[in-house]
Amino acid sequence: MRMTLQIRRMKNQVSKASLQLDLFNGISKNKILDHSFILNILLKVLPMEKSISISLKFVGREEMKKLNWAYRKKDYVTDIISFPGPGLILEEKGELNYLGDIVVCLDYIEEEAIAMNKTKEAHWAHILMHGALHLLGYDHIYAADAIIMEEKEIHYLNILGYPNPYI
Repeated sequence: MRMTLQIRRMKNQVSKASLQLDLFNGISKNKILDHSFILNILLKVLPMEKSISISLKFVGREEMKKLNWAYRKKDYVTDIISFPGPGLILEEKGELNYLGDIVVCLDYIEEEAIAMNKTKEAHWAHILMHGALHLLGYDHIYAADAIIMEEKEIHYLNILGYPNPYI
């Protein structure tokens, strides 16, 4: 199942930028996350001075494990993988800037939340924010970069009323 959501900035704001979110449900469950929840998280993180497009796909454990092996050479299920696109450099023709794809494993994330003693909502907010930051070029391979990325996550989660996920 595929669904495209497109929103524009409110009329009282100067920018006419929009966010196009393509949602793909690659699992058999009828319900994925609430669309307004997803958009609320992404709009806090993504810069909206330019029109942007991202894809978010929900997959099962088997597909996530295959993706993790194919793209990261890691033979296990993970919660999220981000595939950055060309980024915020395509504005010249007035086209949407394709930031990339985020793939999430719904069951794994919800089990992870329980194991970490976090609410599913707070953990989902963190995971979606984490993926969006990867699309913007943030990473956590090196300790110094991880600190910067974690500070961003904590800052935005705090704005949204969620606790620090690293405590």
